[in-house]
Amino acid sequence: MGALSAVKDLTEYVEENGPFDAVLGFSLGAALLATLLLRNDRSQLRIRSAIFLCGTLPYNCHELEHGNKRYMQADCMTERTKIQIPTVHAWSPQDVDYPGQSEQLIRMCNEENRIEIQYSAGHGVPATGNGLLAIANAIRKIIA
Repeated sequence: MGALSAVKDLTEYVEENGPFDAVLGFSLGAALLATLLLRNDRSQLRIRSAIFLCGTLPYNCHELEHGNKRYMQADCMTERTKIQIPTVHAWSPQDVDYPGQSEQLIRMCNEENRIEIQYSAGHGVPATGNGLLAIANAIRKIIA
C-alpha cells in the first residue's frame, strides 16, 4: 500500500499547505504527482501547474484503493479526464529506464496547456546547456 499512502500523504500536504504555483516531480515523483492530478476528486486541488521531469506512468487511483497497482494508460483517457492545468514535460527519448512512459504521460495532459522539452540526458536532467535553459524558460512561462 506504499503508493496509495504516498498519494494520500501528498494530497494532505497540498490541502494543508497550498495553494502552490507549481509542483515538480522527477521520475516516480512525477508519477505520484500525475496520480494526484488525475484523481476523480481533483476539483479542490490547490496546484496551479505541474512540472514532470522524466515522468513515469501514474497509478490508477481507483485500482490503488482496491489494493491493485495498475498504471493509467493515455489511450484510455478522454479530453475531460486529462490533466487540465499547465504542464511542463522534460524528457529524453534515450531514457532506457522507463522507455516510452514520458510520452504517455504527455498525452495524459491537455495539449493546449502543455510544454514539451526533449533532451539527450537519458533518465536524468541536463545540468548545463540548451536543455537546462529550455526547462528553466518553460517553468518561467507556466508560473508567470
